[in-house]
Amino acid sequence: MANPDWFPLATAAATTLAALVAAAVALRSAMVSSRTAARVADLASRTTLQSSYTQNRLETASLFLEAVEAVIDDPSPATRRRLRARLLRVQLVFQPAGSPVEIAERIYHQAGDLLSNKALGDHKREGEMLRQLETSAGYEEIMIEDPRNHIPADDVSMVLVRDEILKIRDEDDQALKDKKPALDRDDAIYGIEHNFPDGTTPDWLSVPTLLAPAEQRAARGNRLSQDRRARHDMRTGCEDFVREAGQWLSEPPPLKAPRGAGRKLSGLRLHGRQ
Repeated sequence: MANPDWFPLATAAATTLAALVAAAVALRSAMVSSRTAARVADLASRTTLQSSYTQNRLETASLFLEAVEAVIDDPSPATRRRLRARLLRVQLVFQPAGSPVEIAERIYHQAGDLLSNKALGDHKREGEMLRQLETSAGYEEIMIEDPRNHIPADDVSMVLVRDEILKIRDEDDQALKDKKPALDRDDAIYGIEHNFPDGTTPDWLSVPTLLAPAEQRAARGNRLSQDRRARHDMRTGCEDFVREAGQWLSEPPPLKAPRGAGRKLSGLRLHGRQ
């Protein structure tokens, strides 16, 4: 049976249509591959960038924690300046992640309540002196009560010193509570210091320190309480900082699709709107 006259035209049209379909499929595949490659490249780029940021933040967090420990060990102007510099770096590299920055800022402000090592030493020495005075006076009382010991009255010094110092401190504290003028303690200090048999105060005892004005001793006590709270809160804050910074570091990179990648491809859209 002979092919009709239109058969060559139909064959040519079918061939052309097949070619167009093949071209469309190839174009679509190429576009999908291109977009996939772009997303893979974007993923790699963002992962590399995230890795760089992560390393930077790890270093920043470590330096900040070291600066906190340094200022706790020695609350000096130098360590405070170093802590300030580390805080600025935390503020820079951890933005816009707010939580680690907020915790670091809180730790920095709490460092302002720390006493210097000298002030802490003064507090420590006052407590040690009181304890040593109680111990020495107690030992002396035991010696006096033992009938086998014959201690001259002139040698009884620590008991008298302890009783007099505690009496003056109590009276001074009460005067402060009653809002009365502070007691004149210069004569009392002189009398106590010359109460010892040889007129020499032991090296470990400072009568003026123990008989400082009640208001001054109360202020020192308040500052010491602030220092203790600040040290506790700063160490607790460091734990919070590590947890929040670690949570940020453990999160995957904030990946976003390249512009336009969110649009779906369809066979109809390849040929224009219909």
